[in-house]
Amino acid sequence: MNYPITLFFFIVSFLTFNSHLIGQNSRGLQLKNNDTNSVNRGKKYALIIGNDQYTNLICQIPPNVKRNSKAVCKILSEKYNFECKLLLSPTKNELEKEIYSYHETLKDNDRFLIFISGHGEFDNKYTEDGYIAVKDSKLTKLDPYYNSYLSYQKFKRMVDQLPNKHIGLVLDISFGKAFNEKLSDLNNRNIESESDIKKNLEQYINEQFRKKARIQLLSGFENYSNSTFTKLLLESLIQNQLVEGIPLTLMEIYNLAINSNNTHPTYDHFGYDDPGSLFIIGDINYASQLELSNLFERANKGDKDTQFKLGEMYYYGNGVIQDYSKAFDWYKILADQNNPDAQYKLGEMYYYGKGNIPQNFEVAFSWYHKSADNGNSDAQFMLGEIGYHEKNGVSNIFDAYNWYQISAHNGNINAQFMLGELYFKGKIILKNDKKAQEWYKKACEGGNEAACTKLKQLKTIEN
Repeated sequence: MNYPITLFFFIVSFLTFNSHLIGQNSRGLQLKNNDTNSVNRGKKYALIIGNDQYTNLICQIPPNVKRNSKAVCKILSEKYNFECKLLLSPTKNELEKEIYSYHETLKDNDRFLIFISGHGEFDNKYTEDGYIAVKDSKLTKLDPYYNSYLSYQKFKRMVDQLPNKHIGLVLDISFGKAFNEKLSDLNNRNIESESDIKKNLEQYINEQFRKKARIQLLSGFENYSNSTFTKLLLESLIQNQLVEGIPLTLMEIYNLAINSNNTHPTYDHFGYDDPGSLFIIGDINYASQLELSNLFERANKGDKDTQFKLGEMYYYGNGVIQDYSKAFDWYKILADQNNPDAQYKLGEMYYYGKGNIPQNFEVAFSWYHKSADNGNSDAQFMLGEIGYHEKNGVSNIFDAYNWYQISAHNGNINAQFMLGELYFKGKIILKNDKKAQEWYKKACEGGNEAACTKLKQLKTIEN
């Protein structure tokens, strides 16, 4: 059984159907703050470590380490009120000293999140342990016992001894396939499921804060070139800051990560903690709950802008639990009223097969066509794509060219790029480098990076 997913959806189901604890309207939740035993939740601290500079090593690292580390720190500070420290490419001594310094900073109820991105090694001969590479780490042939690295087991012991209750570790580091396989045997070993939640959300969260939590989440990727773990982490922090009152946890990020194609994440407890504990990143935001309730009220009264906004919120998981079925319902209300943006979104859901909506190119084509006829340039572009790539069962490349043209003239940068491609390659129409350059330029000026690259290539050829 996959306990993280079971627990998360059990909580959501419980909160949704126990109306004596939670005030609920037809499409959303309202929380009742009747907990009189609120606990001190302390302060929130984060240490973000990005390792991409190694004096003695030539190694692969996850992409954009420095930029992504800064982005994680920024969003934790601005959106989640963490006091965040950024540590870029520290030496072993600097890293250990920084962690030890939190003994003087952290209090009992504080939360401490540590994120590390960079290179790692695995010793399968002497210790069967992972090792975090730091700036002054040496080549393994010169340091076969990894004395210049930080042992992962030592790192966890150092962190476990910190004085606060709530600690979360997130590592976007590849220690190698053997290390990942070893950890997968332990994955979920100590994860408890709550068998009975007889409290409202506020009481449940307070119960979590009374527990001691030591949670680790490792990306588990094996190929540096295509790791998207940190990108997924950032998207989770941005999109799931608040999910219908349930604060974002490391468990929820793990649930999202296991659906990624190129990660094999590990979620586990470490050190001495309490069964069933969670590391909670966010907080309940009652002002946002009131705002959500107001949105439902306006949407149910027929406000079209609000209906579309709710569709977008459920589609992307912004402020609510991502739910493609609910997104579909809100889009459908508007699409039946000839709203081109909602018609486009329904086409997109059928085109890609979102959630429980089955992939169906014929139905997607129908909704895209309605949207395109109503002037939506994205739908016009997608009709070009469907014809060009034979997604509707027949190849209609000339029709594709016409739709690309209409969309491009309506300012769609992707259609402008495709027209540049068609003129450059001489496909459908006669090859015309001047026309290609014109359309690439328009697309590039609109922000299409592929068009900018093509434009540079054309100018290089001319010179």
